[in-house]
Amino acid sequence: MKWRSIRNLDVSDLQHCPVWEWQESDRGEEVRPTDLDSVPEADGNTVHISLTQYTLANGKVMQGYCSPGDDSGLAYIQPVIIHKGNHWNISRSAPPRALSGSGLFPIAYECQVRCDGKILNASIADTQIKDLKQTRHSGPSNADTQIKDPKQTRRSGPSNADTQIKDPKRTRRSSPSKPRRR
Repeated sequence: MKWRSIRNLDVSDLQHCPVWEWQESDRGEEVRPTDLDSVPEADGNTVHISLTQYTLANGKVMQGYCSPGDDSGLAYIQPVIIHKGNHWNISRSAPPRALSGSGLFPIAYECQVRCDGKILNASIADTQIKDLKQTRHSGPSNADTQIKDPKQTRRSGPSNADTQIKDPKRTRRSSPSKPRRR
């Protein structure tokens, strides 16, 4: 099967083929469909993403994917909601404007295929996301390395590599900003 950009993956692709193989190449993050009906436990060599259902606190049900092979934390699971063609990596970026506001968290999720004989399901609190962001801004640490450097981890996982979390409290300006004209 041919590799393609993960950005081109949509919900209908995941519904048609619920398990995809993931890789990072010189072309960026790529996926290809598999004939698997369940995901094997992470082996350090192959990373899979799988169709996942997300239920927002406001009751809205959405689809996306996660990487269920290693459920040791959000940095490994990489929960992603696909909304109107955009991929929102819950653990790495702010929600899209169309989803922002109250009623998002906690977000319940359930992988739609078995991994190592079990169904991965859990809930993501907004405090978990804030803690993960804080870890990234406080300087290098093991958690930071695991997220950014796949060669030093036992497995890497899908992410939105071009998305950076920006904390305005930690950004220094070289000069005062000028007021905007309207």
